[in-house]
Amino acid sequence: MTAPVSTDAVPTTGQLRQALPLVSVRNLEVAYTGEPVLAGVDLDVRPGEMVALLAPQARASRP
Repeated sequence: MTAPVSTDAVPTTGQLRQALPLVSVRNLEVAYTGEPVLAGVDLDVRPGEMVALLAPQARASRP
């Protein structure tokens, strides 16, 4: 017989949304070879979240 698994330690989605962010960024600006690629970005990443930044016309270049 196996012991019941407790879900008490697993936070709910609502609890995660209310948790303090692990990473908090305000007004981020980034340039690549002198060209601005990000400007005025505000970002909070909370426990359990995964974040990706995507651009509508992203281009890859090789040196």
